[in-house]
Amino acid sequence: MWLEQLQDADVSKRCTAARKLGDLGDITALPQMIEACADPHGYVRLALVESMAQLGPAAVDPLLSALAHHPEPMVRRSVAKSLAILAAGTSIAPLIHTLKFDPDLVTRNAAAGALCRIGVQAVDPLIQLLTDPDEYVSGAAIWALGSIGPAALLTLLTYIKDGNPQVRSGVVQALGSMGTDEVVPALQTALQDADAGVRASAARSVGNGRYKVCIPQLEMLLTDPDRQVRRDAAIALGEVEADHALPTLLSALSDPDVELRKAVVMALKRLPSPQTTQALKDLATVDPEESVRTLARMTLQFINS
Repeated sequence: MWLEQLQDADVSKRCTAARKLGDLGDITALPQMIEACADPHGYVRLALVESMAQLGPAAVDPLLSALAHHPEPMVRRSVAKSLAILAAGTSIAPLIHTLKFDPDLVTRNAAAGALCRIGVQAVDPLIQLLTDPDEYVSGAAIWALGSIGPAALLTLLTYIKDGNPQVRSGVVQALGSMGTDEVVPALQTALQDADAGVRASAARSVGNGRYKVCIPQLEMLLTDPDRQVRRDAAIALGEVEADHALPTLLSALSDPDVELRKAVVMALKRLPSPQTTQALKDLATVDPEESVRTLARMTLQFINS
């Protein structure tokens, strides 16, 4: 009855059927439930996602098979979401494969979400993706690692001195998204990393986390030999609202690097003061670059609004 109702023209009846099939827990209904995930209505697909997960561990292998082989992207997306709810460790390798190779971006996103839900067991495999040449894959891995949260912290910290700077940079970015003070010592280490990309990632992570304890190191990075590090450090000083770093930032307005001067102006937007206002007025008049003068004027308008 309920399987037949999955084909009903009435959306509400299809939703009811999907929920009832989950309540019944009949694993033999799973193949038809998987096919029904091609339904054009999101409410029906959501009900199926939840009901397929209700079938428990016995559903994992059929769902993984559908994830790997079903031609319909809507179906693959749905089964990936069911696998996220089930959070089975045996799903890790197939989900990693989907994240890397599925032609449908939404399915890949769902695979990343499922790996996040699996948690600590997925940390090491995700770290291996940090060196993937596909920026989407490495970025998704960073997101998933950060979203796993503090439970992944101890494992991530073991990679903070990994020999590959791409791994260190990805780990630093993941740590920066966790929002816990426990990551601060690792970020302080990364701010002194021999690799400029890692230092830049650490500066951005410090800014994202608003870690004021790192302000002295950020100030030092304003004279870093790498241009990107200098710019990211300047922006981070604004994000952490480093009022007592204002003199250092104002000094950087005379740096010959145009992009650094712009980054400092962006930081000053968060540090309103009489000194800031005067410096921006001067910059809007005397800076040799029109783009810097324009940004200074816009920042003054924002501060005075």
